[in-house]
Amino acid sequence: MKRVSINWVYPFWGSRIIFFLFIVVVLFIDLYFLPLIALKLSINQILLICSIEILLSSLFVFGQFNRSKYLKQKKLFKFIKLNQLYITQITETKEKKYIETLEMEWIENKEDTSTFTIRVYNIGGLLSHKVNDLGSKLEAYLGKKLISNTKQLTYTDYTFELIKDERLKVSDLNLEKDRNSTVIQLTKKISYDISKSPHGLTVGTTGSGKSMFLNYKILQYASIGADIYICDPKNADLSLLRYVSGFPEDNVAVTSNQICKILRVVNTKMMNRYDKYFSGQGSFGKDFTDFGLKPIVVFIDEVTAFVKVSDKKIAEEAMSYLYNLVMMGRQVGVLIEASLQRPDASILDGAIRDQLGCRVALGNLSEDGYRMVFGSNFKDYKSIQIKGGGHVQIDGKMTLPTYFETPFFDKNFDFLKELQKYY
Repeated sequence: MKRVSINWVYPFWGSRIIFFLFIVVVLFIDLYFLPLIALKLSINQILLICSIEILLSSLFVFGQFNRSKYLKQKKLFKFIKLNQLYITQITETKEKKYIETLEMEWIENKEDTSTFTIRVYNIGGLLSHKVNDLGSKLEAYLGKKLISNTKQLTYTDYTFELIKDERLKVSDLNLEKDRNSTVIQLTKKISYDISKSPHGLTVGTTGSGKSMFLNYKILQYASIGADIYICDPKNADLSLLRYVSGFPEDNVAVTSNQICKILRVVNTKMMNRYDKYFSGQGSFGKDFTDFGLKPIVVFIDEVTAFVKVSDKKIAEEAMSYLYNLVMMGRQVGVLIEASLQRPDASILDGAIRDQLGCRVALGNLSEDGYRMVFGSNFKDYKSIQIKGGGHVQIDGKMTLPTYFETPFFDKNFDFLKELQKYY
């Protein structure tokens, strides 16, 4: 689509003249000319007239398509004008002259028709500093959710949601999916592959919906046959999994020693997988899915609380195992799902955070909190008004955090009963 600047001119009359001529010509042929001479025409002549009408109709449809394109360009033109994304100069004859203007382009995304992109070009002038700061203004002006903001040397792409995402309702889902799947579905449109974006981090204060989101992820992992371990230092809801018939009781830990033991056991399993499957040349470029291995997942809730209440020696040993699992686990399918009430720089340093493929912040965090979770200077976070609302960023799929709503559990949904189906 053509670039738009403050100098763009909308062909207002062109599309309307085409529309008017089309109506006049078709009505004249069908209502006056054709009935008058129909009896005198041969079949071939009538077919010729019909062909002309079809041609005119095609031109009309093409004109309407162009009109849609022009309307989008007009919208960008109004945005440039409204936000004064141009510089003017008054000439000696008192005329206003545009000496610089930002240029924008509306791009239809052919690979993902549920999104579209606004490209803002950086022409290296006095307005260059504004190119990367138009996300929130475009979002408000277009009334569409900003999904990503990709900066390049000569332009910045702002990608928006064309079709609104939908929140999942857990009771309506068929969780008994392909046992060979490695995909975790978060919303109708947002999903990720744990073999490509391994490990997870969920941050949320009391009442944010964090516990229910963790329950949902446990169901997702159970449905694909993962070997699940639970570390719950507060001995809260997650510890109740030990009462699920068939769920290994030794896979649930609540004391510091038990948690450290689980992390040690899983660390050993990880190294055994490396020795058995990934020690030869034939394993080059492969991961656990190529050998039919099921994921091993450790859910560790309230990591900060665990570190603070544990003996220093035990905490240091456990955290060394945890860091090792995060840094080495992806290839062999050993994953960590960590959760915190609040971001803590002493626990969540940059090296570890950047290895966590799916990072979620539920509820409202401080600016520093968001930065510790997502590691970016992105500031256009939405104010969260509902339980289960928050922001998510998935490595390899999202360049910026995006707003989403976690799957919804209705009051009658029995989590433990649903989990029982897989054991």
